[in-house]
Amino acid sequence: MALKAPSRVESFLKRQVKGVKAKLDKRYQGHNFVYFWNGSARRNRVGVYLRGGCDVGSIFACEPFIEPTLNGTAAIMRSGFGAASTRTDIMLQTLEMDKFPKELLAEVSEKLKLNPRYFDADLFDPTFTVPGPTGPETFEKSVVILSMGPDLVRSAYRHREHGFVVDPGGWWLNQNMSNVLDDLSSVQWFNKNFKKIGKISLEESRENFRRLIGLLREKTGTKHVMIFNMLGLEPGEQIYNYQFVRDPQVIRRRQFNLMLTDLSRELDFSIIDVDKILKSLGVKEQVDFAHWPIDRFEPVAREVYRVMNDMKLFE
Repeated sequence: MALKAPSRVESFLKRQVKGVKAKLDKRYQGHNFVYFWNGSARRNRVGVYLRGGCDVGSIFACEPFIEPTLNGTAAIMRSGFGAASTRTDIMLQTLEMDKFPKELLAEVSEKLKLNPRYFDADLFDPTFTVPGPTGPETFEKSVVILSMGPDLVRSAYRHREHGFVVDPGGWWLNQNMSNVLDDLSSVQWFNKNFKKIGKISLEESRENFRRLIGLLREKTGTKHVMIFNMLGLEPGEQIYNYQFVRDPQVIRRRQFNLMLTDLSRELDFSIIDVDKILKSLGVKEQVDFAHWPIDRFEPVAREVYRVMNDMKLFE
């Protein structure tokens, strides 16, 4: 028996109940955001904007630390489409995508199963908007939080004619190969139009972060940028002689962490020292260097809160 669709009145009442509950709870939450408030200074608004891989999701665990300190309204939102859209070169190129034919970008998005907004430059917008109990709520980007992880691990592909870069990770990595190989026309189209450029180099990442941080401050007006570093060892790794090991990832991660430290001195941004936090808690239970047990989210979030509180964002 088919279920009867809710009437307009029923839908309206559900929205009203949800809105009342949110007001009582002083929070409103969706799959990629949380909006909450405390105290009487409702005009004091704090917007925390996230871009990165699996690691930055831990920042949602900041809410219990922020709420008692907050005198105003706050929103945490994760934008973008995971690690596949957050290599520094891919984020930077969004500022130049309007020079390419829209039909071309639409074709690439369709063929590679990219989100229609993959090439949008919303990272550089001064505000972001989240749903609230009474309608959309817009926040300035008080702090922008990024991750070094995508530059470390993601491989990308460059368009042979137009030169823009894509990381089609979701399509290629999350499907059975039979699904990909059955569509031979898409595979042939991809080989014809794109060439692999692999992982980003240390020096290219350094220059990209230097440019990215400057543009974020210029275009969004934010005073505060944070970047997650990465765990500098591989859980379970048993290599003790690197003579015949080509390009070991553990050395690459150490190099990138040091590079980030040097840039922080030069450009005055904050590093969330994930490497230190995870090592202090032990990494025996981790699957790999980038995916933490859920109980590690709170210690990382506590450190993010400590840094933001030192910035006096919640007063």
